[in-house]
Amino acid sequence: MAEKNDISLLKTVISNEEAQNIYDNNFNEVIISAEKIDDEKLKKIYEDLFYKISKRGSLSHEKIIIKSDEVIHPETNINYDSQIQQLENNIRDKNEELLNQNIPKNEHPIFSNNTFIQEGDIINNMVIGNQMWFVQEGFKRQINDSQYTNIIRRALGDNLNNPIDLGDFNPLFSSKPITGIHGGITRRQSTFYKFKLFKPRSIQVVQNFSTTAYTRQTNRNTLIAFYKIEEARFRRELPINDSGFVINEASIDIEEYDLLQRDYPDQLLLPGEYLFVITNDIRYQDTEFSISIAGSSIDWRFINEPAEEQAEFGLITGQVQTLIDFGSIVTA
Repeated sequence: MAEKNDISLLKTVISNEEAQNIYDNNFNEVIISAEKIDDEKLKKIYEDLFYKISKRGSLSHEKIIIKSDEVIHPETNINYDSQIQQLENNIRDKNEELLNQNIPKNEHPIFSNNTFIQEGDIINNMVIGNQMWFVQEGFKRQINDSQYTNIIRRALGDNLNNPIDLGDFNPLFSSKPITGIHGGITRRQSTFYKFKLFKPRSIQVVQNFSTTAYTRQTNRNTLIAFYKIEEARFRRELPINDSGFVINEASIDIEEYDLLQRDYPDQLLLPGEYLFVITNDIRYQDTEFSISIAGSSIDWRFINEPAEEQAEFGLITGQVQTLIDFGSIVTA
């Protein structure tokens, strides 16, 4: 038989009077249901406050219109953001460009920037090898392909006020090749070059391609004009004779006594600055031209004069560095 347990049930009851003394029955907060606002009520509120709202400012009619337009046309802001970003990029690029212009560029104490240099023998005044370098910000940059030389020259200058600098013709025998590829229908292109002579030199234009061929490699459409830069940047045109030599006069006076000394028509050009322009009149096909500007001193003068320059031909067992083509002997 199960054991019996006694369970005590107790309940405390207080009177209403005592409860009033113990508990606060006043209302501190009142929960109000959210007011339902529809389109009609919103219009009514806006009409009631219309003349109380300022025209401009953070809480104004203008602000309401702008906010409403952003909701109706969100793509407008996207376009504005893109334009702002583009303008910021342009400002940054211009600031960098201005900074680069204000920063002084490095210069080599001897070789100026944007010039081409070659290795040479100073004592014998000869060019050694075909390797070329380009001087940029005071440093020489090796050029391994002549094609890059032409690209750099075109990038440096292609107009009368900024001609491409070919340097000088100090060695007794030197040659500077100029090639180019141009194309298009009836397109004419002119490229300007300049060089300096520090010593008298014969300058000859050598045609590397035929001047009459109708092939891709042709100098048929290539025109060349030479100028001597004189005082006040005056340019005096110099003619080119049938042998390709640049000469000082287009005509001579037979009574001039110094005709033999000037070695006409293959005479030496005097030291100074010279300019020439190559014009390619390209028609109907893409063509490639190639010429060389050769500088030399082939005037051996008189046996009773002291030597001004010497050419060292080296030993017969030595390596050939420069070839001189004296032409052929033609008998009658």
